[in-house]
Amino acid sequence: MLRLLLLVGLLACTIPLAAQFLDPIYLQNEYMGNGRDKFLYTDLDGDGKKDLFLANLWATWYKQGDEPEQFIQQQPFALSTREPREIWQQDVDGDLDEDILVLASFPFGYGTTIYWLENLDGNGHFGPHQQLLPSWLEYEFDGFLFADINNDGYGDLINQPDFNGNYENETFINRFDSDSGTPGFVGFEELFPDFTALQQFRDNAVVDLDQDGLLDFMTIGKYEFLGQNYIGLLGSFNSGDPAAPFTDISILLYDVPADLQRWGDLNQDNYPDLLLLREDGVGSIYWNDQAGGLEYGGTVPNFGSLDNMQLLDMDGDNDLDLLKTSTTGADVVGSYARYDSQQDTFEAVQPLPPIDYPVLGTKRIQAVEDFDNDGDLDLLVEIYDNSTGYVL
Repeated sequence: MLRLLLLVGLLACTIPLAAQFLDPIYLQNEYMGNGRDKFLYTDLDGDGKKDLFLANLWATWYKQGDEPEQFIQQQPFALSTREPREIWQQDVDGDLDEDILVLASFPFGYGTTIYWLENLDGNGHFGPHQQLLPSWLEYEFDGFLFADINNDGYGDLINQPDFNGNYENETFINRFDSDSGTPGFVGFEELFPDFTALQQFRDNAVVDLDQDGLLDFMTIGKYEFLGQNYIGLLGSFNSGDPAAPFTDISILLYDVPADLQRWGDLNQDNYPDLLLLREDGVGSIYWNDQAGGLEYGGTVPNFGSLDNMQLLDMDGDNDLDLLKTSTTGADVVGSYARYDSQQDTFEAVQPLPPIDYPVLGTKRIQAVEDFDNDGDLDLLVEIYDNSTGYVL
C-alpha cells in the first residue's frame, strides 16, 4: 500500500479566488498503514522550527531541516497496532517540556486508551511510550476534548460523543491530578449525573463563553421539556472549583436541531461566537451577547456536509473564514467561504484550487498550517492508494 505525504503551498491573499497551490513536496513514510493517520505540526526539538509528528500503527516524527521544505525522519515508536484518533501536545509531568499524547483505539472496537510519549529534554528526545489509561472497555469514545478545566496548568479530558449520527447517553470528565506523587488522570466520572432532563449528548465543546478566564462546557444534546423531546444547545458555566468545575447545565438555545458546533470571534469583539451546523450542511450564526447568552445572526452557506469543518483565517485579513476538507479522492480536496466583516456574514462557497500531481488515490487534508513561516497558510495533504504502489 502506498502511503505518501504531499505538502502543498496555499498562497493566501485578499482576492477570494486567487488562492493557488505551489510546487508540492513529497514525503514517504514506511510506517503508514491503515488510513487513520493523525498529524501534529509543532516545534518538537526546541530549535524554533516546526516539525511534523505522525501517528498510525506506529508513531514517528520529521525534523524540519535548514530549509523549510526539508523534513528528516527521526525515531519511530510502536503503538502496538492501536488506531490513533487524536494527538495533543501537553506538558504532562510538569517539567516544562511539551510531551505528546496520542488517543488510540483498540482494533474492532475493544476500547480506547491514551499513550504518553515523554519529552525527555526538550531537544527532540522522547522516551518509550507509556499507556496513561487502561483500555476503556465499556465505551468506545470517538474522541476527547483536551483542556485545562480547573486552571491548574494541566490538561483534563472530556469525551467527545461518536459523530456517526448517534447520541451518547452520558458525557464523562477525567481530571488530571497534579498534586499526587505520580501525576496522572484520576479516572472517568459522569459530568452531570443529576441532570435527568438531559437525555443524550451529540457534540461537545469547551469555550470561555462569558470571558471570565474559565473554560465553560457546551453540548448539542437531546433534552425533555414539558413531555416533549427537543435538540438544543446546552451549557454549563465553570464554577472555578477544581473538584467540581461543572455543577449544573442549562438550555442556552431551545429547539435548534444541529449536529456540530464551531466557536470563534467572528466580529472581533473579543467574545467567541457560534456556528451551529446540521449534518446536511445547513447552518446558522449566533452572536455572543457578552452576557453569557447568544443571539441569532443569520445563516451559513451550505457546504453539503460537515466533513472536517474548521474556522481559520484563509486570506490574511484577520477574519475567520470557514473551511471544509474532503476525502472523496477528487483533485478538489475542499471548499471554503470567506467571512465578510462589512456584512457580518459569509460569502458563497468556493472550491479550493485542484491539486495537480501524477499520482492517483484518495486525498485527505491533514493539517492547515504556515509550514514555511512566510505568513501564508499551507496544506498538508495525505495521498494513499490501496491497490497500486508508486514511488516518487
